[in-house]
Amino acid sequence: KDLMALMEMKKPPKQSSSSTMPSDPYYSLLSQSSFGAVPRGNDNRLGTARLVEVMSLGAIPVIYADDWMLPFHHTIDWNSIAILIPEHQAGDSVEILLNTKRTAAEVCAMRKEMYGVYQKYFQSPELMMNGILEGLELANQKRRME
Repeated sequence: KDLMALMEMKKPPKQSSSSTMPSDPYYSLLSQSSFGAVPRGNDNRLGTARLVEVMSLGAIPVIYADDWMLPFHHTIDWNSIAILIPEHQAGDSVEILLNTKRTAAEVCAMRKEMYGVYQKYFQSPELMMNGILEGLELANQKRRME
């Protein structure tokens, strides 16, 4: 239900003078949702800003982006913190999410793990840079072992 409502909200956010987060029904709903839609961007890339936005508000990302290399893929198990849905199945999202058979406790644990990943890698530009460096180091270690 929450994902469907988010997908139907299309108006741009209004900035609130008292907060850094835009004051808009979209953000209010997203902050109360278990899942948040993260579609591929217009330029054939996943909207990383949307991914960070969804994660920062505590919703599990539902990612629609075939063949996209997710950020920090060397260090993050995206299957444990996000739902990956093929682009051609985007219209079936609600049914797919309902059929995952996750209990409320499992969804809560997934959200908690996802938010920990957000805090470690996405919360600030410095943390993002640290994540990039960590990924490069892991790739170098893997290359040396081959």
